[in-house]
Amino acid sequence: MSVVAPAMALEWAGVAMLLAPLLGACLSLFLGGRGGGAAAIVCALIATAAAFYLTPGARSLTLMGLAVDPVAASVAPVMAASGAACIIMARVLCDEGRGPAPLMLALLQLSWFGWMAATLSQSLAAVFVHVQIAWLAICAAAALGGSRDRAALVGALRQALAGGIAGAGFVLGAALAHQAAGGDAFEALREARPGPARAAGYALMIAACALWAGAAPLNAWMVHIADRGARAAAMVCGALAPLAMLTVLARLAASADDALGAALTPAFAALGAIGIVVGTAQALGAQDLRRLSAYVHAVQFGAALIALSLATVVGRAAALTQASHLAIVGLGLLAGAAIFQGRASLDALDGLGRRAPVSAAAIAVAALSLIGAPLTFGFLARWRLIEASLGSGWWWAGALIIAAALAAVFYAGRLLERLYARAPGEAALAPMRTSRTLVQCAGMAALVSLGVNAGPLWGTATAAARALGAAP
Repeated sequence: MSVVAPAMALEWAGVAMLLAPLLGACLSLFLGGRGGGAAAIVCALIATAAAFYLTPGARSLTLMGLAVDPVAASVAPVMAASGAACIIMARVLCDEGRGPAPLMLALLQLSWFGWMAATLSQSLAAVFVHVQIAWLAICAAAALGGSRDRAALVGALRQALAGGIAGAGFVLGAALAHQAAGGDAFEALREARPGPARAAGYALMIAACALWAGAAPLNAWMVHIADRGARAAAMVCGALAPLAMLTVLARLAASADDALGAALTPAFAALGAIGIVVGTAQALGAQDLRRLSAYVHAVQFGAALIALSLATVVGRAAALTQASHLAIVGLGLLAGAAIFQGRASLDALDGLGRRAPVSAAAIAVAALSLIGAPLTFGFLARWRLIEASLGSGWWWAGALIIAAALAAVFYAGRLLERLYARAPGEAALAPMRTSRTLVQCAGMAALVSLGVNAGPLWGTATAAARALGAAP
């Protein structure tokens, strides 16, 4: 997804992408009010523009344990654009009195920086440090929702507990892998001594990444944050965490030798299948749009894990593509739900197409993409998943993905029916905001445009898969 750019811009694009959120966080706190919000949006747009200039290896960030490689370059544009959308939406929500503006914006930008840096991390230590920065910042942001709903404090506590458990597991796993390899860089892990300690280390790190990403059935913390926590914090968790964690999991899978890779294949496949089954069951019974977005998140991430387990170029490229779809469709649902002053129960959606056409359209396009309707990004992402599964002879995986798509017809169809086929309800709606409308329109445009032509994204994902050393 790189574009032609001046040499100096290419050289410093990675640095600008990471420093812009940090600068925005400082300005949000220092300026406060509308000035801080405007500065946060400007910095977010700078980070997004820099991400589209990234070229693998253009500038090495080795002093920070980071580097721009094909894997980072393949996900950076989607992650940067999604983060910018979250910041703009957070600014809107703060204007509407649904959060302490300066501190909330600063924490969200700090978390955004952490997730982006995790995708560029070239060692286990760098991954852990940056994920912890992102996690602690988002926990604090979620807790700020307690000023509106005391249940948000419970959600933030659950998230902190889940993060602590995942962090402890990742550190222990990294220590075992370090002992076997004599280093914690992903390159060094490929030369590690085989043994049960190394296998146990990988198992712990994979479980930790799954918990951080909110994979089912380890997604209770994300469901509570989405339902009762700070709305903007839920957007950051739903869009950025899974994309960053899938990148880390892809690096871990690529760093395994043939023997360990053979053991990781059923582990990833089982974790993905469980995520699809459990997440689908939860989504079918969901009665709230925000909770539904968390359940759908688990289904989509499970499908990406199955594709990742194939260890082929097509499989890993499909996994990265699916993660990008997860980020965009999650933002579509949550950005549409931002129109509601209170909880976004499914009853509140009745007749929303007439009361708030743009918000309803954002939810509708996201729902169509979940179904896999033609001319949406979801159609391409699901097609690539099925193609990768059947190409490797995994008929059961293809059947499971198709079954999940059929289930999506039911719960996504319910959204469409309520939006356009029922009499308008009486749920309180937030006033129209230009910034929110622009974010919702951008999300719809992304889902449709990538459904029409996702060649550049698929090309970068394929290049990343080849760089990881996947089989043909």
